[in-house]
Amino acid sequence: MVCHKRRQRTSAYTCARFFFCTLAVYHIIIMSNYEYELCRDIQDIIGPATYWPRQIRRLFWSFPWSHWERVRLAAFVWINALNPEVFYDWAELKHFFSRGSAVHRHFEQLFSYFRQGVRYRLHTRHWRSLLQSSGGVSSSAMHA
Repeated sequence: MVCHKRRQRTSAYTCARFFFCTLAVYHIIIMSNYEYELCRDIQDIIGPATYWPRQIRRLFWSFPWSHWERVRLAAFVWINALNPEVFYDWAELKHFFSRGSAVHRHFEQLFSYFRQGVRYRLHTRHWRSLLQSSGGVSSSAMHA
């Protein structure tokens, strides 16, 4: 079998892998109209994706995200004044998560922390301070 990429004899596996990689690149290049418009709108707000940090560019096009990748992505969206609803539309369009899912609720919580000015840390002390500031639980009740 002759692979179209190298014009030399290769295994069927290598040629098939090249074919599927080409399809993946073709899918990224050929976007639906709505996907293209949304991507263009996001870049109009934030700026060209070529100027984004490399990690953020990777996160914007790939899934699943770890906990801290979600935090980084939410911070990037918040700092660059992208409306969270536009970000949710993008994530739904790319099938990263649907509205009402656990990932969506996590992003909503992160954006509410940013809106309130709460510093996000994943420690027990952080949750205690949140509960105290919201009037939810007294400090003596937390130690019981």
